[in-house]
Order: sequence, then C-alpha cells, then structure tokens
Amino acid sequence: MEAIANKDEYMVLLMLYVANLDGKIKPDEMSVILEKSTPADVVKVRKLFNTMNDSEILQLLQEKKELYVRDDSDKQVMLADIRKLIEADRRIGAMETFILGELEQML
Repeated sequence: MEAIANKDEYMVLLMLYVANLDGKIKPDEMSVILEKSTPADVVKVRKLFNTMNDSEILQLLQEKKELYVRDDSDKQVMLADIRKLIEADRRIGAMETFILGELEQML
C-alpha cells in the first residue's frame, strides 16, 4: 500500500496526528477531519496511522512535505485547517499550542 498518495491523504495524516496528541481522537475532531476529506481517504489513512508511532508519522510527514506543501499558500491553508481542528473540542491546551508552532516550522 502506498503510504500517502496525494495531498488530501497527507492532510488527513497530519490532522489525525494532531487530533491524537492527547491520546484520543474525539468525535468533534473527527468531524473536522471528515469535512476536509472523503470517508475513503480517512479510512485508508487511519489504517496506516494505526500501524505507526509518533516518530514514524512525523518522519513520513517530513518526507512527503515537498510533494504536498509546495508554497506558502499551501502551508497557510493547512495551518488554518489544523487550527480549526484544535479548536474543535473547545479546549486548546499547552501541547496543542506547542505543536501548532512546531508545525508552522516544519511545514
């Protein structure tokens, strides 16, 4: 299975990673992810996500970044989607704030 085949799948992986920072992907967070992708992409990427640890996920995101984050516009759209995801459960914790800053650097 190709790990990440397109930009939508890349974004789903990124959003699953952020949603799972507290150890659980909440229904509100999954709703935001589904707004940004197709159910088929979410199912495919979640299967991959469930086989990887955080380090492997971050490595894959970094490796595929050049393919799917081509310019500042792509980066800003992705960060806006991540902010919406973080705000979905109405609680923005220190870890979420930190990871958003890290993602800004990484992307």
